[in-house]
Amino acid sequence: MLMRELVVNRQIFKDPSSLADMLSREGLSVDEESLLSIYSQDERSQETSGRTTRSADAEGSEVGRRTSTSAGREASDGPRRASALPIVPKNLDCSKSQLIRGLTDQSVFPSKAYFTKLMLHYTRTGRVLDALKLYNLLDFDPRLVSSAMTVLCMKCLLRQGRTHQVLRVYMNTKSMHKPDVHTFSVLIDACATMGDLENLEKALREMESCKVVPNAITITSIMKGYSKPGKRSDVVKYARELSSKYNIAWDVKAYTSAIKACGAAGDLSGMKSLYSEMTESAGLQPNLICYTTLIHGFAKAGDCKNAVRIFMEMESRGIEADSYALSVLMYAFAKVGDVQGALKYLEESQRRGIQSSDYMFSTLIQAFIESNEHSGAVRTYETLKAKGFSCNLVVRTSVLNAYSYLGDFEEAEKIFQEMRQDGLLRNIVQYTSMMRVYRRQGKTVETIALHDEMTDKGIAPDGRSLTYLIKALHEADLLDKASVKVNYLFRDDQNRGAYWTSLMLIAALRKDLNQVTVTMERATTAGWGKDAELCRSYIIALWDCGEADTAANALATMLKTRASLSAPKEFRILAQAIRVQEGIEWFGECVQALDVRLPMRCYEILTELLCEEGHYPRAIELAASLQSQSDWTMQLLQTIIRHALTKADLNGANKALEMAGDLGLSPPNDVITAVSMMQTKLAEK
Repeated sequence: MLMRELVVNRQIFKDPSSLADMLSREGLSVDEESLLSIYSQDERSQETSGRTTRSADAEGSEVGRRTSTSAGREASDGPRRASALPIVPKNLDCSKSQLIRGLTDQSVFPSKAYFTKLMLHYTRTGRVLDALKLYNLLDFDPRLVSSAMTVLCMKCLLRQGRTHQVLRVYMNTKSMHKPDVHTFSVLIDACATMGDLENLEKALREMESCKVVPNAITITSIMKGYSKPGKRSDVVKYARELSSKYNIAWDVKAYTSAIKACGAAGDLSGMKSLYSEMTESAGLQPNLICYTTLIHGFAKAGDCKNAVRIFMEMESRGIEADSYALSVLMYAFAKVGDVQGALKYLEESQRRGIQSSDYMFSTLIQAFIESNEHSGAVRTYETLKAKGFSCNLVVRTSVLNAYSYLGDFEEAEKIFQEMRQDGLLRNIVQYTSMMRVYRRQGKTVETIALHDEMTDKGIAPDGRSLTYLIKALHEADLLDKASVKVNYLFRDDQNRGAYWTSLMLIAALRKDLNQVTVTMERATTAGWGKDAELCRSYIIALWDCGEADTAANALATMLKTRASLSAPKEFRILAQAIRVQEGIEWFGECVQALDVRLPMRCYEILTELLCEEGHYPRAIELAASLQSQSDWTMQLLQTIIRHALTKADLNGANKALEMAGDLGLSPPNDVITAVSMMQTKLAEK
């Protein structure tokens, strides 16, 4: 009420920013966007009465009809104010002085209030690029740029994926006007999107020092940032503490972010607990996004049973699945290589009249790849092309990888060149996929050239692309050039994990234990000592240098401090690197001693790696060790049986079946049938 009184009786405060500044000096925190809405309402009411008074005078006059952009201006020579719907400049391709001169010629006073309204108009009508162009044109001029405009600009940049620029805008404006909760929320969201936890934590500290109270959006963004695998295992606990401190009630979005964080860490029990709390204790009803996030969490862990259960529950509550929800359900079956399961839901989407998406097709192709049926992935792709589907970037990249696994390097390169011709080489994934193809062929020159082409286009290298580059240089006896190249690529920004992991790989290839130790010390000093990927590279480097005991201790520390191996992707890479058939004993001892419970997918990875090496008895022993989790044990035994059948190892399959019987478990009928069919085939031969 006080604010409205100040606005209506505006003898001093001509615009929201001047009023907001006064309130701020008095210790009251009010954002300009809220004030702007009050100004706009007041102006619209005054304009309505103004138009009524003028209508009789304007009758029969040339100026009787006014456009929407000039409606509300007084016919008299009284003081001018910006209207609720501002005059919109025809062209923003000009300098700041030209823009201001043009507005003045149209009797518009170029104030903060006017430009804030104009920017709001651009964003609300979908003209995001014009909003950004206007903001850049004003060049951080404190006389013309309001804090509301800065928040709008940051939101527009975030929406366009230009996350690095959000940070730049914040740094350039924080001294101009005091950042509010909206500013910090967008900033934290940008840092979370980039995975830049250093700046995220810095933003949190600044928010606290500015005495800005976070809101539900801030909490959601924090969880989004820390939900990356290996970043912070207690992200949900931390978010709860913040919420409790500031008395912030969680909404469906906050619960969805928390569920997503648990899913990223493979914490399925945490997901279930949060879902129960949301629906029962908080009394909130999950929406389609929340349900899809739950399904994705189970899908990522390869838990098809719970993924289907949640899907059925969602539909029973009247929430209809869209194309993405069905794609995520297909992904659950793709993760375990169940092609038939993935196909079932692709057919279901077609039965419902839902248009099949490229994501669905790429998921089906992934199902073939996960089941080592790369030829099936290729056949699916060829069928799609024959039917006239324009396969997108994801589909083509998946098939490129399938051809690579099949050893058909010619077809893989053909797809890569097609993507080049179609202008689809837009990010690092396609380049790293093709670099892998060249590496498998031993084409070191081509690998190096492709990496150079990528960086020349302004695509920043990541850990994987640098690994291929460094190994190619090593094979060409040019390892000395690797350090020079890495330092050159990161000459402007060494504050990245990929820089330190690259130096660690170079030290490992040289088998230089001293350099490995020094690199880790330097990285720790630079603030990267707890980075999950660097720690993993350090353990592998120690192993390669023959320091097995030191590697084991480092692994134990890593598990104890961050539990980073709960991320299946990291677990697989490390397990492969330490040659699991040799190192599984001490690996298991570390996990057991620290009482770290790994997600199901990690045990599946160990089982798969043992099966690939033909160690079926040890794989069966691992499955039996989890008998307290009977569902997990049966799932691992099924993995062993399916793997044994693909290798025509009937003995391994039968032993897994026997173990299931000894433990009182009942394998699915299709598994028993598959073993019986294999026995029949072998008997016929």
